[in-house]
Amino acid sequence: MPRYYLGVDGGGTNCRVRLADENLKTLAEVKNGRSNLQIDDGEPAYRAISEGTRDVFLAAGIDYAETANTYACFGMAGGRMDSARAEFAARPWPFAGVQVYDDIDIAHAGALGGEEGGVIIVGTGSAQGQLAEWPQRVVAFLLDIVCLLPLVIIQVIFSQISTALGLLVNLVVTAAALYFGYLNGATGQSPGKALTGLKVVSDNTGQVIGGGPGVIRQLAHFIDSFICFLGYFLPLVDAKKQTLADKVMGTVVITGAEKKPFGPEIFKAE
Repeated sequence: MPRYYLGVDGGGTNCRVRLADENLKTLAEVKNGRSNLQIDDGEPAYRAISEGTRDVFLAAGIDYAETANTYACFGMAGGRMDSARAEFAARPWPFAGVQVYDDIDIAHAGALGGEEGGVIIVGTGSAQGQLAEWPQRVVAFLLDIVCLLPLVIIQVIFSQISTALGLLVNLVVTAAALYFGYLNGATGQSPGKALTGLKVVSDNTGQVIGGGPGVIRQLAHFIDSFICFLGYFLPLVDAKKQTLADKVMGTVVITGAEKKPFGPEIFKAE
C-alpha cells in the first residue's frame, strides 16, 4: 500500500499544497486561496486546502481516494493559538493523519533544521507572540495603575474637602478603569499593555474581542478578587496563563504586540 505526504504552506494571501511520495519525492504542487486561521474562523483556509488537495492529486495523476493513505502537515498563518490549531486539525479531513503548526514554527524549522537561531519573516501576515508570563502581566497592570494614579490622588484630596466631590471623582476613576477595559477589548491594549507590548485576544480566533466585551472582561476581574485575589495568581499555574476573567471571556494575553511610547496614543481606541 503506497503512502503519501501532503504539506501545506498556508499564508494570508495564498497557500501552497505539495504532494510527495513515501521517499519525500515531490509529485505535484499547486497554489490556492488565502489560508489564515484568524480569517472567518478558518473557513477560507479549510476551503483552500480542500480544493488544493483535489487539485494536487489531479496534477499528480493519483486517485483522490489515496488521501486515506496520506499524512498531512499544515503550516498555517494565524495559528499561534493552540486552540485554533487543534480545532482546525479536528475538521473532517480525508487524510490518515493531520498535524497543524503555526507558520512561524515551520519557517524556523525549514530555515534552521531544528538548530538554534532566529528567522525574520516578511509577508502579508503578522506574527503574534507567545502567551504572556505572569510577571509581564503584573508589570502591565502596575503601569495601568500608574496611569490612573493622578485621578486617584485627586479623588483623595477632593474627598477631604467634600464627600460629594470625593464620590464624583471616584465615579471618574471607575469610568477610567472601565475605559481601560474598553481599550483592552477594542485594540487589545490598555495603556500598560501598550507600553509593554502585550495584547488581549480571543483564545479561539486570535482577534481582539471588541470594546463592549472588553468592558465586561474588566468587570469580570471582580471574580479574580474573590478569595484573597487568587484569580489573579491563576496564570502562574494555568496552561493558558489565564485569570478567571480570561476564562469567563475566552481571552488570553500574548506578547509580541507593538510597544508604544508613553503619550496620548496609548489612550486612544484606534
